[in-house]
Amino acid sequence: MRMFLLKLVPAWLVSYRAGWFAGDLSAGFVTALMVVPQSMAYAILAGLPPVCGLYASVLPVLVYAWLGTSSVQSVGTMAITSVMMGGVLAEQRPASPEEAVAIACGLALLCGTILLGAALLRLGSLTSLISRPVLSGFTTGSAVMIAWSQLPYLLGPRASAQTLAGLPVPDPRIDSSLLGLGACLALWLAGPIILRLRQRLRLSLVLANLGLRLVPFAVIVVAALVVYLAGADAIRLVGEVPSGLPRLGLHWITGAGLQQPFERAIALLPSALSMAVMVFLFGQSSALALGRKRQERVDSNRELLALGASNLAASISGGLPVTGSLSRSAVNAQAGASSQLAGVIAVLVLLAALATSTRWLGLLPMPALAATILVAVVGMMEWHALAGLWRIDRRDTLAFLATALAVILLGFNAATAMALGVALSLVLLGPSWRRGRLLSKLLSAPATALEVVPFDLTAPGEAFRGSVGVACRIEGALVFVNAERTIDTLRARLVASPLPAALILDLSGLTDLDASAFKVLDELAHHLEAAGSRLVLVRPQTALGARLRRDGDLLASLGVPVFDTPEAARHAAGRG
Repeated sequence: MRMFLLKLVPAWLVSYRAGWFAGDLSAGFVTALMVVPQSMAYAILAGLPPVCGLYASVLPVLVYAWLGTSSVQSVGTMAITSVMMGGVLAEQRPASPEEAVAIACGLALLCGTILLGAALLRLGSLTSLISRPVLSGFTTGSAVMIAWSQLPYLLGPRASAQTLAGLPVPDPRIDSSLLGLGACLALWLAGPIILRLRQRLRLSLVLANLGLRLVPFAVIVVAALVVYLAGADAIRLVGEVPSGLPRLGLHWITGAGLQQPFERAIALLPSALSMAVMVFLFGQSSALALGRKRQERVDSNRELLALGASNLAASISGGLPVTGSLSRSAVNAQAGASSQLAGVIAVLVLLAALATSTRWLGLLPMPALAATILVAVVGMMEWHALAGLWRIDRRDTLAFLATALAVILLGFNAATAMALGVALSLVLLGPSWRRGRLLSKLLSAPATALEVVPFDLTAPGEAFRGSVGVACRIEGALVFVNAERTIDTLRARLVASPLPAALILDLSGLTDLDASAFKVLDELAHHLEAAGSRLVLVRPQTALGARLRRDGDLLASLGVPVFDTPEAARHAAGRG
């Protein structure tokens, strides 16, 4: 019985240290100040009352803190999922805001159920079918559409009757335009100004980053003061925000004006499936990115469970679908968070705001909120990555462009756009399935030895041998379907044994390498460098090696030593 009860207690709470509390406390307050305007803005972006965004940042955060495996993951609303939610509401055409909330809760319920089912089936590894260029293309296309969707809020109180690509065309007004563009200018200039102040006042990097993250909150408050003092009545405000704690219940069933909820649930299933994919992809990528920096192991199936339960929590508390946010999670980490207690403290701050007067939230101007979203999503666009993709693998360039254009032309039809990108990536990968194996073979030996002894990667009890270095040989293709798993397995073996002075990655048997694998190698190099080790590469001797050298010696651009033979690499590692 005691063991069962211990399993119900979050791991971070069992191992909590008193020295973490100060950082968690400061991170909780900073994250709460960021979440208030952001969550309201994303709820409006989804076509929902702004308070729904606040509700989505309360109970789901507590559920993730209980079940999640990332110590600094911040769960809540996100731009892309909010726009997908808006697309669903545009199709469903709710007759009232209450009905729109009920539909959002229903989508969160279905999304959470799908994620829980995937967790039970242990389907977390299926995300490897989505390459990084496809995910980048989806993010970039979505950012373009999000930016366009915010122009009516930024430039005028109302949109015109005309539409373009399914979105309303702005109807500019001078007062709204000045306020919105002024907020954009302030947000864009904040970075260089804070950087200069940091240099002049000799501020720490952590303090400068925190100041930069709080700029959106400060800009919105200043904009509200300007509107109030200038008496600009024509500028659209957020409007009334109900006070009080979230009301728990089955909003999908009891939602005002909602007719035939079960029939509607069947109609929402395709949208829920695509939403579930997006929720897991972005939540998992955020957890992995921060987990690698903090040397944390992220369990993909446990993340499915945590995100699924978080969406069920959003459903019963009147929120919309939620996922992990890399920007909020990064702020949480930079503010000093050491555990999920920081998220719990942020929730307590939000609950205090909701329990008191929320009149001040209703005075926030829409152009300023739109400016925060616009500046944020412009930073999400990754058009600059096209040049690098073209150099590494032109197949990935095509997959990126196809996915981005599909999002723009299909109007946030995430399922179709993502399916197109995945299918195209797999089709273009076809020759790799015929050339060699898509599994890696690891070889272990002292770096100065002339003979490399193979061992089975899955054999129990194996350990790296030799204190000078470790050699690892990869045969066949290293591409998006196997790169993450292969390198993660290697990193796990390195963690389980004394870290070698050098890791020789022998790519002489490599037959294919794409942009996703190249990025994984780059992350491996940085990981080893941070841990006091180093990566040494052996160049492929196949046609792939000639292509990599012809395109500007791409392997050398990783900033690690590259040799033409395993012997040269072993001797160099031994001398190092």
